[in-house]
Amino acid sequence: MTKHLFIPKIYLFQGVYTTPLDGDEMDHYLSHISELPRDAPPHVFGMNSNASINKDQAETNKLFVAVLQTQSTSLSSGGDGGGEGDTVGRTCEDILNRIPPPFHVDAALAKYPTKRENSFNTVLVQEMCRYNTLISTITSTLHAVLRALEGTESLSEEVEEVLVGVRTGRVPAMWRSRSYPTLKGLGSYITDLVQRLQFLQRWFENGAPRVFWISGFFFTQSFLTAVLQNHARAHTLAIDLLAFHYQVCDVDDDSPEPESGTYIRGLFLEGARWDSIKKHLEEALPRRLHENMPPIWLKPMVREEIPPELTYSCPVYKTSERRGNLTTTGHCTNYVISVSIPTDLPQDHWILRGVALLCSLSD
Repeated sequence: MTKHLFIPKIYLFQGVYTTPLDGDEMDHYLSHISELPRDAPPHVFGMNSNASINKDQAETNKLFVAVLQTQSTSLSSGGDGGGEGDTVGRTCEDILNRIPPPFHVDAALAKYPTKRENSFNTVLVQEMCRYNTLISTITSTLHAVLRALEGTESLSEEVEEVLVGVRTGRVPAMWRSRSYPTLKGLGSYITDLVQRLQFLQRWFENGAPRVFWISGFFFTQSFLTAVLQNHARAHTLAIDLLAFHYQVCDVDDDSPEPESGTYIRGLFLEGARWDSIKKHLEEALPRRLHENMPPIWLKPMVREEIPPELTYSCPVYKTSERRGNLTTTGHCTNYVISVSIPTDLPQDHWILRGVALLCSLSD
């Protein structure tokens, strides 16, 4: 007796995923199934073709991390007197030379005192304090590594962990515990840290910028709250009634200040791209994993007065890891906020593609 199988209609992808005709023999069904691709392409799940590149990169990074962890931690010198220990020492000295001294918080408080009408002053001082803690941790541990290499100090477990991190090009766990979230390697991390410190130093010397580099903040939520506080106090409104209206715009540091709120820059769009002509989201270009997002105007408004628009509520993360832990303040260590970006497609389209804004890349 001939057996027939009922196979529901599945996603049609370029004529590959099709349903066999009903009424054929079982062998035909089995043959049809065996001819389907072993690995389903990203489009089957509603993702962009670049998703497979992200997957391959993640697997490669895991492999390299595993290989580095299997290497020996010995730092014996070679016969010419210039061994691995000398290389680590030079790297430590290079990092120490690149990192500026801690900020003078007292000078910042004197120049930017706490003011009810300007919460940005408080944000600047608090950011300096947070980065000072990180600077102190990095410099003190690197000096300890140098002393251990010279033989003037014993190699403790914590110092050894920093030493291994420097040797393998990874950010040591001790630094991460006092740092902002990051997925960068050691070299990229130090470059990024120096740029963040320079951002705060320019703010201290020249005043608040016209366009804030949102990726440079240690605790981004404090800056966003300050924007709402400034608007609420200037217009005698309850801050709980306010929310941001987002507008992508073309501004720079020479542009005039906005009538309310502030401009931000430094975000990277993953999974899509911004079309500057059509002024809405478009599909990502092949092999372009990230696109620079134009500056965004954060305009505080009463929630009921925000005009309705067809937008995608795009989450903003500090890193591409897209996960984090809740802190004692109730904020996530990785998620920042959701930005409404104009689109001509339903939200589900961009959700399936995993579209998000990132403050920092992994390279």
